[in-house]
Amino acid sequence: TVVFLDFQLENNEGCNFDFVALFDGPTVSHQHLGKYCGADKPPNTVTTSNQLLVVFKSDFNIGGQGFKAYYYSGECQQVLT
Repeated sequence: TVVFLDFQLENNEGCNFDFVALFDGPTVSHQHLGKYCGADKPPNTVTTSNQLLVVFKSDFNIGGQGFKAYYYSGECQQVLT
């Protein structure tokens, strides 16, 4: 499960300039879970395994504070930042 605590990226329709994309596995060929930008935190997202790919893209034009997320894997709920 990935949980976003902070999220502020450039906002534009389609998230074409700055975005975070989530994939349910180690590569972009795995299921696409979502693409997010702006100031609305993405929803808590559960993966089907202990692997999650987070892709961050920025055009370095309009800045934001960025994002902070935790990834919980397995029953121990260890926090990875």
